[in-house]
Amino acid sequence: MRKQSTSFENLVEEYKQQLLKDPKALDEIEQRLEERQIKASMQNTSELNNTTDSKD
Repeated sequence: MRKQSTSFENLVEEYKQQLLKDPKALDEIEQRLEERQIKASMQNTSELNNTTDSKD
């Protein structure tokens, strides 16, 4: 007989619950998000500077 597999939604929910119980993992995720946000804001600022320079 074939083993019944867990749905993707259930797997995501299980993983989410595991993460919520692991403060170290949450800290790592927050740090990565902050780094991405900083990088994105720096790129946006650079793009804005390039468009204002080209208008002059």
